[in-house]
Amino acid sequence: SRSFSAMGAYSTFAANLVATGEPQRVQGAWVTHDLIPTLGVAPYVGRAFNKADDENGAPGTVVLSYSFWQSAFGGDRGVLGRSIRLDGDPYQVIGVMRRDFQFPNRTVQFWTPFRWDRTSDDFRDRTNFWLYVVGRLRPDATIASARADMAVVAARLEHDYPVANKGASATVIGLRDELSQQSRLLLLSLSGAALCILFI
Repeated sequence: SRSFSAMGAYSTFAANLVATGEPQRVQGAWVTHDLIPTLGVAPYVGRAFNKADDENGAPGTVVLSYSFWQSAFGGDRGVLGRSIRLDGDPYQVIGVMRRDFQFPNRTVQFWTPFRWDRTSDDFRDRTNFWLYVVGRLRPDATIASARADMAVVAARLEHDYPVANKGASATVIGLRDELSQQSRLLLLSLSGAALCILFI
């Protein structure tokens, strides 16, 4: 696609965490190393993922949400470099995201690198639609031009893979449009409450 200056992919999952105290069941997200930069954010402390973190066989790394850092680790900056276990595998804490970063939703408490295992069934099965992709439009691109661009890409893939990609298409949706109406009303209510407190 020529419409995007950057792209990243993600998928959510749940894992058993062993760090402090009793094991916990926590919600997380696999992300490619370029997802967080694509969103235009930086960690509150530490660093985000780099390309080396994505490589198969690389040491496990994890970035914590701000709220999870506070609740599970007491906001201790010494958590950087610390090892925790997710589903029995060791991960080194390399960063903590800002308080207002809640992606793709507020239930996600940590992020780990996406490992592309090209031998796995999930990777090889073209009908398994389990990845979500976020892209940053180029300055000269629009939603409409990006949709047209992605339609060409989808048509090319259907030509190359006529069985698996038959009827599969692609579209582009603004990230803010993904918020449900209920979420929008909640945000407006919270903003209104904050304004009332300021007035008082």
